[in-house]
Amino acid sequence: MDVAERAEARRGILEEILGLFRAAYAWETWGRLLVHVAVGQDGRAVVVDVAVEDIVGDEARLERAFEGPEVRASLAAVARAAEALVALEDLEIEAMGGGTFIRTRDGDLAFLPGLVRSPSVVFDRARDAVVARVRAKNEALREAFGIGEGAKVIPAPPEANAGAKSGAGAEPGAGAEPGAGAEPGAGAKPGAGAKPRAGAKQRATVRRAGDVVATVDAVVLGTFSRPRRSLVWAAANPSVDDATRAASTALLDSMPDRGAWEISIFGFTTDEPTAWALAAWVADSSGFDGLTAVDTDEGVIFVALRDARAGDPPE
Repeated sequence: MDVAERAEARRGILEEILGLFRAAYAWETWGRLLVHVAVGQDGRAVVVDVAVEDIVGDEARLERAFEGPEVRASLAAVARAAEALVALEDLEIEAMGGGTFIRTRDGDLAFLPGLVRSPSVVFDRARDAVVARVRAKNEALREAFGIGEGAKVIPAPPEANAGAKSGAGAEPGAGAEPGAGAEPGAGAKPGAGAKPRAGAKQRATVRRAGDVVATVDAVVLGTFSRPRRSLVWAAANPSVDDATRAASTALLDSMPDRGAWEISIFGFTTDEPTAWALAAWVADSSGFDGLTAVDTDEGVIFVALRDARAGDPPE
């Protein structure tokens, strides 16, 4: 099935389910429906639970609808729809645990694989401005050093930073290994003649066509898994070293508003643009100069960048 065929299949499923939601699910009273789906012993997808978020209408009407016989009778159809929509993303319903139906601003129906919570109010309000600021910062890095356009950020090997402090002010994690599936070359030497000094933080290198064009302080913030549609902050990632976890923890703890659930939970289901925006939010709040996404076999690693300087690292 090609891209156009997938899009047409998705559109058809969503139109059918939208009709069902309008008829039986008190459509105008909610903004997001998280449908937990499991696969029974007979191989059929079944709805285990339904959670409603972003209630915007008559709650009494909403409760009557979801307690009524029409919703119960239609759950099998909703489970099949979620399973089919997840499959169109080349994912499995068992791995994702279900799907999320979203009422868009223009009144249409959208779908995300997995159980994707509504964004926190503080992040939702800040998102557009943060994305614009970090894109502008990234453009400046692209123009100056080619980062994001041919030039890649290569963290220093973990052993180069074995003696570096990871406390406040030491900018920990700049040379930390980004974890399983990291870009090849992450363990390469930081530059010809570079000699790591005990207690010194080694800067990451910016390489284009194998040549070092700059160095930069780089802190791994988190990883996004495309197969699982999930973001995990480096603070809780067992595949990264202690310095990286400490650096991520310090940045999350320093966020101005710790009330955002996205900051207080170390791993959760989301979509890739939102994962990027969340990493950008953390980087921007801590005064970093940009954010790069390092491709891996199964997703991306988000790395905050600061103080990029042209040339090889000092010996």
